[in-house]
Amino acid sequence: MLGSSAGDGSGSMLFSPSAVITRGQLASILARMARSLKGYAAPEYPEDDIALVNKLGLMTKSSSGDFREWAGAERGQVAVAMTRYLELASIRPGG
Repeated sequence: MLGSSAGDGSGSMLFSPSAVITRGQLASILARMARSLKGYAAPEYPEDDIALVNKLGLMTKSSSGDFREWAGAERGQVAVAMTRYLELASIRPGG
């Protein structure tokens, strides 16, 4: 993650630490982390991030088949996604 732009803010010189993170933003962060870990190619489009996290099982689509990238990511969803990433990275959560 060091050197990536994942934490640059929300544009117009804003950081917005209290803003809700969307599922699409979370997918982008997780995809960048996975790419640096596993050497996957850089994305051409935002949809590439969603496809990668879905392929890796870090995040899934809803039962209707929609990823809902503009929906807010709930704390439980973030916790599950991060735990799955840690397992992918062979880092044992809590230990």
